[in-house]
Amino acid sequence: MMKRLTALLLAFFLLIGILGSCTSGEHSGPSSAEPVSDPATEPSESAGGSETEPVTAAPTPEDQLFAGADPLPDELDLPESVFGEDGTVFRTIVLPDGADTILSVAAEELQYHIQKITDTVFPIVGRTGSGYGSLIVATPESLSGIRDLFADDLGWLAELEEPETGKRWGSDGFAIRRSGSHIFLIGNTSRGALNAVYDFLEENFGILWIRSSEDIGLILDQSPTVTVTKTDYREKSPFELRGWHMLDLLNNPPETYRYLVRNKLNLISPASKYTSLESIGVENSTRIGINGILKSTMMESPIYDPDDPSLWCTDSEGNPLSPSESVQINIYSDKAAEIVAAAIVKQVDDNGYSVYFVGAEDTWAGVVIPDSTLPYEYAPGQFVQPTDDNYYSTVFHSFFNKVARKVAETYPDVLVGTYAYQITVRPPACDIEPNRMIVFAPIEETLSEPLAAPADPDHEGSGKNVESFEYLQEWAKKTSNLTVYNYYGCAKVGLVYERPILERIQDDLQHYAELGIWGLTPEGVIDGDGDFLIFYEGDGTDALHKNWTMNMLTYWVYSRLAWDPYQDLQELVEEFCRKVYGDAAPYMLEYHRLLKEGWDAGNAQRVRKVSYDLVTSMINTFFIKKPGIGDALIESLNQAYEAANDKQKQYIEYVRDTITNVVLEKANP
Repeated sequence: MMKRLTALLLAFFLLIGILGSCTSGEHSGPSSAEPVSDPATEPSESAGGSETEPVTAAPTPEDQLFAGADPLPDELDLPESVFGEDGTVFRTIVLPDGADTILSVAAEELQYHIQKITDTVFPIVGRTGSGYGSLIVATPESLSGIRDLFADDLGWLAELEEPETGKRWGSDGFAIRRSGSHIFLIGNTSRGALNAVYDFLEENFGILWIRSSEDIGLILDQSPTVTVTKTDYREKSPFELRGWHMLDLLNNPPETYRYLVRNKLNLISPASKYTSLESIGVENSTRIGINGILKSTMMESPIYDPDDPSLWCTDSEGNPLSPSESVQINIYSDKAAEIVAAAIVKQVDDNGYSVYFVGAEDTWAGVVIPDSTLPYEYAPGQFVQPTDDNYYSTVFHSFFNKVARKVAETYPDVLVGTYAYQITVRPPACDIEPNRMIVFAPIEETLSEPLAAPADPDHEGSGKNVESFEYLQEWAKKTSNLTVYNYYGCAKVGLVYERPILERIQDDLQHYAELGIWGLTPEGVIDGDGDFLIFYEGDGTDALHKNWTMNMLTYWVYSRLAWDPYQDLQELVEEFCRKVYGDAAPYMLEYHRLLKEGWDAGNAQRVRKVSYDLVTSMINTFFIKKPGIGDALIESLNQAYEAANDKQKQYIEYVRDTITNVVLEKANP
């Protein structure tokens, strides 16, 4: 009888906790419910100092979640620097005993950034204490009691598809809830709880992460006290994978990944040489191994036979070519498919990849006689002809269907990734195996208009993306594992000009969300020291750093839109400029407004597509001189530099000097 009474009382307390918290919330903002305040947690007169843990009232229902946890240390140095709007003082970070590595990183990141702002250290402990509030970082696996306390939130976060609309949602969404004296930062996954921490810091502490190096990339205002103003909301992204395909010139140092994670990006592509990234919370990110060339993948396979001529192409008379003479492998060969599959299995064995990606050459420069002259049977009784536009694409993707089926025999949960690019960009006639990942790369896109933009009868040069978008829509019907590889961070002029493509990015991502696209993998480069002499126009010395300095706004806004493409774009730009540039913000906003004015005017006059290969002479002619904005660009940057403090000058100086030289047609700095 006593046990039943105790259970009933506990259930009653939990119910009160649920009713006291907000359980619905909108996708993009706070709920209308007021936080629950606890009279026992009003701030003391010694605010700003620290004290030993007080012994006060009985545990609240929320504290009952930790009934079985170890007791707190006898002495805790408790800060008094973070408050709720109702006066509640938050003194500790609670990391449940069942926390994994990523949750530990989340708690440490919360502690680290609060200390950077308030100069106080929040203890990380295993349970709540009496008489004050805590910031609790948890998942249902680490703290089972939140399954009941936040059942509605966790259920909402678990809904990853809308069958009636085709929309999808990422699995690493989060909820932030005030319940009793505490704030819960939770997700169904540890990555979701980590995202909750970063969003909580952004919204309540005003932090931005804009570069990999904290010296220039961590934006915050120090204050001895902070009042938490935004709780009781939940969010999830329409994209499961969000990141950059950052060219792996320096094997992508951990600082690059730390930047990505702090901005709620979760894709590691290409896979880093760093096999363990637990210390920065990316161990559970999707790891993609990229070999890049189908030919070398086969030759590195443990079952490759170098003396088998059937694995290679032939000449026009059917004579077999040697491996060195054959640009491509024989993709008509079932044996070749088995060998490639064995290579992928070995890579997964050795590296633990969740996706192994194999590229192909950009053109079909090989012949396989007689196969390539005959109709190809991609399914029983179904053929494509060599004259069909999708012939090669069908042969290629049929080959990788065979590879994927073979890989699935050993690793059914590993995805086999390939491009839909150049000669394989057209959707094939065949179906796509469920354990394949397709990366759609519209290299022929023009960045002067959205990918989904129809032709404008009043503009001769418009509508150049129509075919690419039609292909994308077909691909979305063929596979649920579809990501898009746009060229947002890829530009020959990346060191001298920031293309004003934010509206383009937002429009693309909104369409991708409506199509239920799985992920985003646009091309860019890492943010670090190093040269990139083979691509950037002009002096590539220290190119990676210069690229990020010139295109800082684009990189940051992309990360925000990748999480939620429906945000107010102008508000994002203004927030960035206000926090990053301070008193120089009005002049940097004018600089970006002028860039967009010149971009729109120039594109209205041109019929050529604007792609990654845009060069400086075209920029100056069409986007600066003809619109007549050169002097105004220089003036806005000079004014910004004069108004900036020493740290802000580091962001502006290179941009000012470079744009001045472009306008005056001088050598690059």
